[in-house]
Amino acid sequence: VDGRVIANRPGERGATAIELAGGNHRVQVFDPQDRLVTSATVSVIVSEQARFELRRGQLTELGRGPLASQGAPCTPVPPTKPAPAVIVVKPPPPVTPVAPVAPVGPLAMRDGDFTGFISAVKAEAFSSDQLGIITGVARTQHFTIAQVGVVLDQLAHSSDKVAAATVLAPRVIDRENAWKLNEHLTFSSDKDAVRALFQ
Repeated sequence: VDGRVIANRPGERGATAIELAGGNHRVQVFDPQDRLVTSATVSVIVSEQARFELRRGQLTELGRGPLASQGAPCTPVPPTKPAPAVIVVKPPPPVTPVAPVAPVGPLAMRDGDFTGFISAVKAEAFSSDQLGIITGVARTQHFTIAQVGVVLDQLAHSSDKVAAATVLAPRVIDRENAWKLNEHLTFSSDKDAVRALFQ
């Protein structure tokens, strides 16, 4: 009763809880193996006693009356529905904060699209037309340094290579690899000019 163990005496079928304050009391019944059979909330006033019976796994009230010390027996009450079991409401588990997802930066042009782009550049006979295609595609696409190197290899003149690199540099997603463009350029002055685009 209220967390206090009330054991029945040898030879007795029941147990008695005494010196309880008036109000609601939580009654739990355990079997010999200490497994919970049932629980209920029982309400009594300070000057009365109540008698209950465990019947089919539920506590059933048998009667109420003045405390036994006052010499009056419990008055039987008509059968009622079994007392409802105590429902323990547990708070929800704490919410684990989810780490924010790092924003995804721009992605380089897809391989299939890039292959078509290079084919279009190759198909043009004049460098001005090639640069026109490169400039148009660079308005909406991003590139890797490796892709920029492939574009430069399609151009015959060193000045065109520098012009293409100037157009593509703002759209490169891995600028830290710009040094790899040196192998696609012939003259030191061109290498210096392209290096300056990524600083």
